[in-house]
Amino acid sequence: MLDPEYECQRLLDSHSIPSSRQGRLLFADSAQSLHQDYKVQYRPRLFEFITQQHQALSSNNSTLRSVAILPLIRQHKIIGSLNLGSRQVDRFQAGIGTQFLQHLTAVISACLENPRLQESIKQLGLRDPLTAVNNRRFFDQRIIEETSLA
Repeated sequence: MLDPEYECQRLLDSHSIPSSRQGRLLFADSAQSLHQDYKVQYRPRLFEFITQQHQALSSNNSTLRSVAILPLIRQHKIIGSLNLGSRQVDRFQAGIGTQFLQHLTAVISACLENPRLQESIKQLGLRDPLTAVNNRRFFDQRIIEETSLA
């Protein structure tokens, strides 16, 4: 996922995620690194897995034989990539129709964007827009949290 301001990582840190799933989500801090490291472009790409070229896509890539790199796009910007791997060499082949996969990535992109936007709206309500200093609403929320911890 493209996460230059660490919004998604902060959102995930606030929720408990099983350790078995933490390594499956990779973050990039710039679109350029997403393009370079993961070879993400604006269109789905299906091809045979080559360890030297695609090792960044998966931590457990010893059994992969074919790969689909599906860009997640919102408002004409790449926000991440869904990378699917298969042990079957013919599962993802260049030239196979990708219309269903494009629709799938559009839905996933919207699902990923919604929590980020909700968190942004929540943060806007807790900070003064001019000074970016936490406001009374933030104080009221934090005092309850801190009191319960004490």
